[in-house]
Amino acid sequence: MHNLNTLVGYNLRRASQLLMAALAEPLAELGLRVTEATVLVVLQSAPMSSQSDMCRALSIKGANMTPLIAGLIARGLVKRTSSSGRVHPLKLTAKGEALATRARNVMNEHDDTYFGALSIGERDWLNRFFSSVWRNPGAADEGGD
Repeated sequence: MHNLNTLVGYNLRRASQLLMAALAEPLAELGLRVTEATVLVVLQSAPMSSQSDMCRALSIKGANMTPLIAGLIARGLVKRTSSSGRVHPLKLTAKGEALATRARNVMNEHDDTYFGALSIGERDWLNRFFSSVWRNPGAADEGGD
């Protein structure tokens, strides 16, 4: 029988499941799902992004982003701003800004818990490697020092 533990993709999936479950718990205490927290944190770092910008940044289909944004607007966390064109950029409300900061702190603590033993260089390499995997499947950087 083949040992699945020799497959990088299998181990990555198992690690991802564990990491996402561990992140979901403290975010739920803030009243957020992981995806909602991610949207808030991205909007905090890129205010006045359009919904299309958010879709591209997070690889979320428009059909899925629309109800997500609508829910955040209904909760008073995000608002659409006035615009002279058809696009109405998104902006965090004061409540959304505060919650995004708390969510980012949870994410930072989560990273420290699971990756704190790694050096800054090792963390940077992992971030570059995994980013290359999901941004350009099949062409991940194989180099690493």
